[in-house]
Amino acid sequence: MSFDQVYDAHFDFVWRYTLSRGVPLSAIDDVVQEVFIVVHRKLSTFEGRSSVRTWLAMITRRVARDHLRKRGNAPVGEPLGEHEASSAAGPAEALDQKMAASLLDALLARMTEIQREVFVLHEVEQMTGAEIAEALGVNENTIHTRLRAARHIFEVGIARARSAEMRNRPWTP
Repeated sequence: MSFDQVYDAHFDFVWRYTLSRGVPLSAIDDVVQEVFIVVHRKLSTFEGRSSVRTWLAMITRRVARDHLRKRGNAPVGEPLGEHEASSAAGPAEALDQKMAASLLDALLARMTEIQREVFVLHEVEQMTGAEIAEALGVNENTIHTRLRAARHIFEVGIARARSAEMRNRPWTP
């Protein structure tokens, strides 16, 4: 694959995965750019022992970690209005989207970092257990254990939110 093909096919994945690693929105573009600089530099050495997506996940994970470790790059909050609703949505739909996003953020915050990472890679990015295990450098059985724990947290949180909704009470994490 050429660099342009990798970039075009996987940019969205790298952007979402970078966001899920805790990189603030204000730094996402810089971190994604750094990922693709590494990809450009290392693409000729890619041997194809894993999928391109798995390889990109490993690179993205390292670049995001290094970014967050640098002094002054830790997330301290996002600017107001960071999650603007779609302009095509009406007020009710925008409110529903904001409430769903808040619920998802709260549920993800209840997971450990590694549970959250495995959950996002599997449920959102549709990576297999084997791909995640390779990207994270752990045993596939460990991935399934972490995924099961993350799903439990998610399912319990959704059940509580639905129960609170049925009683017309606001849900709190």
